[in-house]
Amino acid sequence: VMYGRAAWLEERGLILPGQRYEELVVIRAEHLPVPSAARPTAEVGDAVR
Repeated sequence: VMYGRAAWLEERGLILPGQRYEELVVIRAEHLPVPSAARPTAEVGDAVR
């Protein structure tokens, strides 16, 4: 996908001239439900939904 954008990326200084490979790191997060006993209680002044 990025080969077609290489010149554009080079012009903007986002990659080095001639650079065609980049290391990619993917970070994945997973939302786990919080038990009700561990949830913070509402404080005075908190918005009510």
